[in-house]
Amino acid sequence: MKQKLATIFILLSLILILAIPHPVTSSPITVTTNKSTYYRGETVIISGKATPNTAITIKIYPSQGSPIPKQAQSDSTGAYSTTYKLSSSAPYGIWTIEAKDTDTGETATTTFRVKEKESGGGSSGEGSSGGAGAKPSVSINLQVSNIAEVNTSIEIKGSVYPSVSYIYLVIRPPSGEESKVKLYVHDGMFTYNLFLSEVGAWRVHAEYPGDSNYSPSTTGIRTIMVKVRVSIILKVSPKVFRIGEGSVNISGKVKPVVEGSILLYASPDNVTWMLISRLNIIDGFFNFLWSPPFIGTVCIKAVIEESDLCFQSVAYSSFDAVVVRKIGLGSISVEPIIATSGSEVEISGNMEEETDILVSIETEDGTSVFSHTFESKSFQLIWVAHTPGIYIVKVYVASSEKPLYTARIYILGQVSLQLSTEGGSLIEKWHLEAPSLSIFKDAEKGTMEVLFPPGNHTLHISINNETVWKGYLLISPFSTIAVGDTTSFGEPPLNPSPTPLSIKVKTYTLNVIILDSNGNPQRGKTVRISGVETKISHTDDAGLAKFEDLLPGVYTINVDSQTLSTELSEDMTLIVRIPTLSMELIAIVEAFAIITLLLYLILSRRGKSLFKRFEVKDKKKSSKTSSSK
Repeated sequence: MKQKLATIFILLSLILILAIPHPVTSSPITVTTNKSTYYRGETVIISGKATPNTAITIKIYPSQGSPIPKQAQSDSTGAYSTTYKLSSSAPYGIWTIEAKDTDTGETATTTFRVKEKESGGGSSGEGSSGGAGAKPSVSINLQVSNIAEVNTSIEIKGSVYPSVSYIYLVIRPPSGEESKVKLYVHDGMFTYNLFLSEVGAWRVHAEYPGDSNYSPSTTGIRTIMVKVRVSIILKVSPKVFRIGEGSVNISGKVKPVVEGSILLYASPDNVTWMLISRLNIIDGFFNFLWSPPFIGTVCIKAVIEESDLCFQSVAYSSFDAVVVRKIGLGSISVEPIIATSGSEVEISGNMEEETDILVSIETEDGTSVFSHTFESKSFQLIWVAHTPGIYIVKVYVASSEKPLYTARIYILGQVSLQLSTEGGSLIEKWHLEAPSLSIFKDAEKGTMEVLFPPGNHTLHISINNETVWKGYLLISPFSTIAVGDTTSFGEPPLNPSPTPLSIKVKTYTLNVIILDSNGNPQRGKTVRISGVETKISHTDDAGLAKFEDLLPGVYTINVDSQTLSTELSEDMTLIVRIPTLSMELIAIVEAFAIITLLLYLILSRRGKSLFKRFEVKDKKKSSKTSSSK
């Protein structure tokens, strides 16, 4: 009896286990198009397989121009599809489609050709991969770094799905002599080490010529910018300089020889850097004569900016500048040399003999802003600079036409910056970078005070390591302060911004729609997003959780046990499907619970005792029956 019950229990358990649907394991993402060749105005049908119930991000790379973003959602079987209509001006050539599974992070690519329609409306001569008798194409994913150093090797790797025996890697160096390398594919993967012997743009792509099972396929072109790393030898002489006596010679050379310019900066404290010159590099050498206004140890920094041909390179040197310059029997000093708007600058001097002393302050273009004559052997004045700029102090003795003393005063602009969204929300924590000035600061309470010398300064603002704004800050000498975005970089501002300067970050809306496996909206679901910022929302009757005024960047979306990621660079709507139990499965589970309870009672001690009681009663009845007979 016990063996029969145990056998029944095991069989029922197996039936229930087989009835419960198991999650489908993720498979490599694929992407394909319904045709291999299109004309302008036609619709491209993009489809493939990926992880079930997952958002798919798609980027379409035209043969010329910027990528075109698209979105798709895979169903419970992992299938997804979307469409894109070619415009009447779509560029001819090879287009590349890249699809990314936001659950696994895997990508796949495919290509198609846009060609000019033949006269007479004839066929393109290339078969449709979706029509009868047409062959599918393989999907090739190529991974390679986009920046590298000359005379080094980089690894190019990729994957092929479905796997084939080989592919060709096409390489075009800057010299333009194209070569083709045959690479064998192992378990759907291939690798190749490429030695970069030239500076410039290297272009590579992978292709498969096709066979009896698959049509030809090719990837988009990947560009590798190969640069040279330059070393700078910087010299400064003399090492001890007396203010007003000649100039400091800043010279140096670069190896290897490159064309372009070098930036020279000076700093009295190795913190606040001011641009003093931009020099052309001639045959690998540069030279500059400079009259420093700084007091004490002066630091010099030479910078070659990063370009398409070379990486950024920096070199440092320093010298000592004497604070006070002796003039005959007297002395003159100007302190401080670097100050902020509204600060007091003290100009003083002392002569052993009575003489008339003329002190003048001018702008760099010679415009006089202050002038006064002292009729004594000593003088002292306090000058307040209200406008950022570079001022020149000149001291004349008696009726001499040539100044006996000159000094430059740098008045920095003190700027208060605030960061907010387009919706007007103040952003509390953010990071500011002004690379050319070596300024790196963090805002804790939304507002930041920064000192800038006159000039046009490029700014980068990031939150949680995600760049949310790039633009410029223009501090014009003897003018106003303004801020602008990257679209107007380098142009004079039309309207001065008020103080504090408010920088607006473009924001977007993310709609998350939660459906069950039957397509029914799910109300009351908690949706949490995290990334540049973290927010929580709940779905309404339509299954919609709406997040507005979001900063751009990569976000992770969590709902129930599902997690997916997306890059927010435009208003976006994502559909998330949550698997649900069917009515048939619920009935099976309920029946299994009842059967399990009955079997437990029978096989447990209580069940055995009940069984024994019934057995004893049956024996008594049988004994009475036999005695009566």
